[in-house]
Amino acid sequence: MEDFDAVHGTPVLDIKPWFVDFGPRGEVRQAAWTTEMLAEYFASPIN
Repeated sequence: MEDFDAVHGTPVLDIKPWFVDFGPRGEVRQAAWTTEMLAEYFASPIN
């Protein structure tokens, strides 16, 4: 493969942006623990 900038044997991650328009239609359900785990994730750090 030419012009492929990667190290042989390493994983290739296919990262794409997420848009609401591409999300699931209708109701979305998820486990409660995920919301609890991320509750403080974006909180400002305490100085």
